[in-house]
Amino acid sequence: DGMITAVNQKENEIFNSMMNSALIRLMNLDEIKAKIQVSDKDITKIAINQKVVLSLDNEQIFGKVSFVSPEADRMSGTFPVEISFQNRDNFLKHNQFARLKVITKFAENALSIPQKAMIDETTIFVVNDGVAELRTVQTGLENEAEIQIASGVNAGEKVIIIGNIGLSNGSKVKIK
Repeated sequence: DGMITAVNQKENEIFNSMMNSALIRLMNLDEIKAKIQVSDKDITKIAINQKVVLSLDNEQIFGKVSFVSPEADRMSGTFPVEISFQNRDNFLKHNQFARLKVITKFAENALSIPQKAMIDETTIFVVNDGVAELRTVQTGLENEAEIQIASGVNAGEKVIIIGNIGLSNGSKVKIK
């Protein structure tokens, strides 16, 4: 069951298995496997059934790790890992390139702010009655865009994201 993706011989042509090993290529694209190589530094963070996010054309598809090799590749020194994705409506294509993120840590219902709101490792500014208030925060998990705030800011408070560099505690601010 699947889709023919290549026809190597036409009707009435002579087939020689020494020259060409296949008449046609038949693929079932209902499930796609992505193959990645993981460094020895990161392989301990990868496990079977771990969640993975595939990003392609502003779409996100969620999959899971289906295979982790116990042996490194001799040439590259990296570990082969396979990730399975359900391919709804054949959105993904064979041999297509995409960006993958393996979720190694996550926090549910966590408060997070943009990374650019951070003044340094532990301080941010919030707006309190039109005045910038310097706050010390405890952070948690982070990625390239966001950082988890464990304490120091409450949900619903306005955090200054733009114009926070060079700002002083107690400065009047205007929200745009």
